[in-house]
Amino acid sequence: MAGIFGILYLLLIIIYMIMALFVVYHIVRFSFHKSVTALTLVIFISVFMFLLFSNLTLFLAVKWEKVFSLF
Repeated sequence: MAGIFGILYLLLIIIYMIMALFVVYHIVRFSFHKSVTALTLVIFISVFMFLLFSNLTLFLAVKWEKVFSLF
């Protein structure tokens, strides 16, 4: 059962990355000034990476065997 959640979580992470690429594309394509583009990209990518890393850390910290032993 834990393997199924791992696969679903991997699929979710892939979807998050595709959505982030979509946002990055629109930031680059539709920004008026290149300096604003660079600053916005740095902020977006750093926040995205922090949230992704913290999400991954918390997901891996869960003991799935204990969670499923309750059922």
